[in-house]
Amino acid sequence: FVSGKVKLDDHTIVLNTPKLNYDLNSRFATYDAGARILDKKSTLTSREGIYNTVSKNFTFKKNVRVWDKEGGLLKADSLKYNTLSKEAYFICPTQIINKKDTVYTSSGFYNTQTKVSNFTGRSTAIMEDFTLTGDTLFYDSPTKIGVARGNVEFVSKKDKVILTGDHGRYAGNTGITRVYGRALMRNILEKDTLYLTADTLVSYESKKDSVRKLYAYKNV
Repeated sequence: FVSGKVKLDDHTIVLNTPKLNYDLNSRFATYDAGARILDKKSTLTSREGIYNTVSKNFTFKKNVRVWDKEGGLLKADSLKYNTLSKEAYFICPTQIINKKDTVYTSSGFYNTQTKVSNFTGRSTAIMEDFTLTGDTLFYDSPTKIGVARGNVEFVSKKDKVILTGDHGRYAGNTGITRVYGRALMRNILEKDTLYLTADTLVSYESKKDSVRKLYAYKNV
């Protein structure tokens, strides 16, 4: 039992806390008075935590925050994290905030170094002009590539266009969105809504003139 400006350094992270309990048999460190955990690329704080110094697995509880050096922020009430792989595993509603996008999810994992996310519960990625939602969601923040499956909804905010379907893929760098499987487009006009269905819907935004076109393939 250690108290008073406690520092734990296992060569992968540095943990600072007012008091710490450490089990020399199981190699588990626990705290309940708040702690700050530092590694080379991120800083994490939480009220309570359990750390296995052998497997490098952390379980954080109460007011968990993870900051990276590029300005990203992860917020949750509880979180599992491995200090070697730099992967965070979600066990409750979680918010991930990067420079130009925000992701809401409740299960899955996120690599704090590569910014690649793989969500296994209903999740939403909110970008500057679009949102992408699905029962499962893969999202790569640096390349702006999102792949959603199950009750997919893609919303273009400025065009007031909503695409829904079973599967969807969004590529932010090319401006191409593809939705297929019971694909439906709703274009919300001033006093009406235009509905369009097809086997596959492809939305393309030209980078030159910002004009968005929609292509519908088969059984339109």
